[in-house]
Amino acid sequence: PDRVADGLVSVSRIAIEEHAAKGRFSDSSVHDVLMWLSVASIAVPHSTQPNADLELYRQVAGRLATAGYPQQARNLIDLVLLGAESADPIRQRETWFVCADIYSRLHQNHQGLVAVTCGLNTDANVDLESALREADVCTRLLRDTGVPELAVHFHERSGELLHRLQQYDSQAIKHE
Repeated sequence: PDRVADGLVSVSRIAIEEHAAKGRFSDSSVHDVLMWLSVASIAVPHSTQPNADLELYRQVAGRLATAGYPQQARNLIDLVLLGAESADPIRQRETWFVCADIYSRLHQNHQGLVAVTCGLNTDANVDLESALREADVCTRLLRDTGVPELAVHFHERSGELLHRLQQYDSQAIKHE
């Protein structure tokens, strides 16, 4: 791991967050955000956080999906999946759930459920924070596909995970 790579990932994250904070994307800001995402993607394998780019992909693609750039969001799904082909099982699982999250934001819920299935079929244990993200994605996808009974199950699981992470009080409004 390299401190320079960590710095590049950090600067990329800050630049992406600044663009997102400005509100609406324009064609030039989309270009800028994708450039920063590329910088992070190049640096992350050499950093101390080798999966940090996945969260950036999720953020950027989600933002693109809701800002009127659905094709660019789908293109990011392709890129993130290509990067996971030879990755370790944890990265593969996280990648599938990033894809599921993006599909959810694109309102392509059936594709999202396929991605969830692929993620769950990887041979990887996840930490509590990853399990929380996964449960939240499952909640949204199941709710939006008309299976509220299962969505409630995952929503309750999210609440349990928030308690275990000692984040329930700070996240209660989002969770409710």
